[in-house]
Amino acid sequence: MAEKEKAVLALGMFDGVHTGHRALLERAKHLAAALDTSCTAYTFSNHPAELIGKKVRLLCTAEERESMGGGTKGRNLV
Repeated sequence: MAEKEKAVLALGMFDGVHTGHRALLERAKHLAAALDTSCTAYTFSNHPAELIGKKVRLLCTAEERESMGGGTKGRNLV
């Protein structure tokens, strides 16, 4: 079995990437640097509340989140 690469993962919706999101992403980057590993942000194309049938008005589209660095495919931050 191949050895798995270690990484710090910031997981969230990151809709709008507000001050709290930026603080979380910065913390993840610092932790990754301290651990000498990579840092990735991973978000979702749909809001988790939609899974239980709630209507959610998003602040930005998945494409806009991708351009801000919180894309649905994950983005290496360091």
